[in-house]
Amino acid sequence: MRTQQRRPGLLVLSVILLASACQSPQSVSTPPTPIAPVTLFEVNTVSTVAPTPVRQTSGVRLAANIDLKCAEAAQPNAECLRPYSGEFVITTLNGAEVARVMTDDEGQATVDLPPGKYILGVRTEEIYPLAAPVKVNVLADRYVHISLSLDSGKQP
Repeated sequence: MRTQQRRPGLLVLSVILLASACQSPQSVSTPPTPIAPVTLFEVNTVSTVAPTPVRQTSGVRLAANIDLKCAEAAQPNAECLRPYSGEFVITTLNGAEVARVMTDDEGQATVDLPPGKYILGVRTEEIYPLAAPVKVNVLADRYVHISLSLDSGKQP
């Protein structure tokens, strides 16, 4: 029996046909003769590798604090800042929402963004905490660091 060599990337299906002599009673009998392998078809195998996601190397790093205007501060009218854990929205300049991000217990968050111009604002159901929206220009391969102080609306 003959062995076939397999080529990488191809799946070869072969069939070996054997023929038997069809004989009439008066003919001389001959042994069956094997016929060479016949390739029915070849199928190219394609291995699909999922593309590696492109990791953003630009965006915004946010540090948010809230001014509680603590009455117990050493100086009158002194600010009493605490980390702010809350939701922020990033939009394009025409107002289309691009991303939402929650700051952690330390008031920190990182948002990966492609280069472009954005507006970052606090998202709240109430008037407070209050912060003016900030225009952000994200450059390629850079993170913009933003330190944002929010007004709690409290009076000392």
